[in-house]
Amino acid sequence: MAKEINEMEEYEEQIIEMVDDQGNKSYYLVDMIIPMEKNNFAVLVGVELDDKGNMKDVDEENMVISRVEFEDGEEVYVAPTDEEFEAVRDAYEKMMEEWDEEEE
Repeated sequence: MAKEINEMEEYEEQIIEMVDDQGNKSYYLVDMIIPMEKNNFAVLVGVELDDKGNMKDVDEENMVISRVEFEDGEEVYVAPTDEEFEAVRDAYEKMMEEWDEEEE
C-alpha cells in the first residue's frame, strides 16, 4: 500500500538514469512522489548532467510520470497505465494550481 503523504517532505535530490531500447541514456530529477491507491508515482523532470555527473540544467518541458515498483529491494520506474497516467497528471496539475493560488 502506498504511504500517505500529507505534506511535502524534504529529500535529497534524486537523479535517476533511464535507458531506452537503443541504449540512449536520459537523466531525470525526481520532482515529486504522488501516492495513489496502492501505488506510488514519480513525477520526473529531465535534467542535463555535466562531465562530473552534477546537474547543470533542468528541462521542465521534459516531464515523465512513472509508477515506482521494487525489484530485489531496488526502485524500478515503469510506465503507468493510461488510466494511472491521467489520474496522476490530474492530481499533479491540481496541486500546482493550489500552490500557485497560495503564492498570490
